[in-house]
Amino acid sequence: MKIISTFLILVFSSSAFSYEIPSIVEEWIEIKASYQAYMVSRNYDKAITQATKLLSIDPSNDEAKFYLLG
Repeated sequence: MKIISTFLILVFSSSAFSYEIPSIVEEWIEIKASYQAYMVSRNYDKAITQATKLLSIDPSNDEAKFYLLG
């Protein structure tokens, strides 16, 4: 019984480390980075476009709303 329990623990713990970030999260990170780069370079029109994209991904996200209000 201990061998089976140990095996199951190893299998489930190793699957926890193989978790991949969903593509929508990667897209969010890329858009947010480009938004921030546009803000630093004072290219506000493109920054607003990026913030709008963030809001279209998650309309209830307060961070994206803040970017549009700021």
